[in-house]
Amino acid sequence: GSGSVGLPLSVAQRGVWLAQQMLGAVPFTMCGRADIRGVVDVGVLVSTMQQTWLELYGGVPRVVQVGGEPRMVIEADALIPIEVHDLQGCADPLMQAQARVRAVQEEGVDPGGEVPVRIEFLTVAPDHLVIVMVVHHVMLDGAGVAVMSIRCSQRYSAAVQGFQLDPFPGMSPEQLSAVERRYRESHDFEADRQFWAQYTELMDEPLSWGGVSAPPAAVPLVCGAVLTPAIVSAVEAVGRRVGASTTRVFIAATGVFTARLADSGEVGVWLPVSARTDPLTRISAGMMANVVPLRVMCAPGTSFLEVLADTVEQVRVVSTHQRYRLEDILRQWRTSSDRFGLSGPQINVMLFDLQFAFGAATGSFQTPGIGPVEDVSVTVLPWPGGQLRVEVHANPNRYSEAEVASYLARFVSVLDQITADPEVRVDQVEILLSGERERLLGW
Repeated sequence: GSGSVGLPLSVAQRGVWLAQQMLGAVPFTMCGRADIRGVVDVGVLVSTMQQTWLELYGGVPRVVQVGGEPRMVIEADALIPIEVHDLQGCADPLMQAQARVRAVQEEGVDPGGEVPVRIEFLTVAPDHLVIVMVVHHVMLDGAGVAVMSIRCSQRYSAAVQGFQLDPFPGMSPEQLSAVERRYRESHDFEADRQFWAQYTELMDEPLSWGGVSAPPAAVPLVCGAVLTPAIVSAVEAVGRRVGASTTRVFIAATGVFTARLADSGEVGVWLPVSARTDPLTRISAGMMANVVPLRVMCAPGTSFLEVLADTVEQVRVVSTHQRYRLEDILRQWRTSSDRFGLSGPQINVMLFDLQFAFGAATGSFQTPGIGPVEDVSVTVLPWPGGQLRVEVHANPNRYSEAEVASYLARFVSVLDQITADPEVRVDQVEILLSGERERLLGW
């Protein structure tokens, strides 16, 4: 157990907890969905997932206030409750499961409630199980959910195939908190503080794509498209020319798109980072994720290839300072530090292969929701058949569905232009869709 007064929250957890206080009824949660195809023993899998939580947390964690301060209390040896529903009798089991995933995502969970995670198993066919998990960000970030998913699949395979599993190699929440504490007392922390003070002094805050400022909603508007094989090949080819990963190409493309919308030669975007900079934190559960600002230079006359090369360097530089918390960056950058007043696009490229073996069955993992979207977020995901999907997630209190669909179409058009001809000058990239310019000139 963690004692009667619990554990102090890490700085990352505390930032999430404070954000939740400002959001009020909007849950700061992330939603994960796993589709397991093949026959699994649901009873064994329920037990496996409960034991995985027990292994990583030592019980059921929740946040309580002690003397006005948030602390994590762990109910030792308690098991996470899991609901099991058989939907095979429904007219359309898969549609019913998708509706359930959305309902659970919208409801969210309270970090101070009895259980800060909600898990449902939905059987839609004899060989297809849908698992939905909504967890509060104060407990797990995206990397933490991936760690938990991998460990759960390992434990299940060991249980049904009868082999011995090595002890979990990652850190406990207490150990992660200690790592963060040591960082904040180190020379690295002071060097990062100085770096971000200088970096942000040179840049303006990221610009919104056009939405009026408004508080985020529990579930964002999402509009997505699977990219054509030609665009995906072009993205990869452009990256190879300057030694840039696919992720860097999408970051630069988001900058160019934003610059064309704003008619500006330099823009900022928000870059989610794991803040896990050593091998041990990367294989640990918990909450460490951060967001940092990134400059994208799009001066008139500059080619996309030049923008990309500069973006690669910008990402390299800021990544070495990614542990410095956004709350601290904002406190230095502006006087009225409002964690949920972020305007401008976030770019979230999640190109890791989230497929796990559950015995003879295979589980594929996706994240229908990564938390409240304050303005707009470009998300890039792997798609079956080696394809890529681009999604625009937008705050429904700032944008309409028609606007989100329009931004998606324009973004894909810009991506097509700059990857088909990477020498194109960014100030000549067309932001209007085919036929729009003619109609405008006709008016």
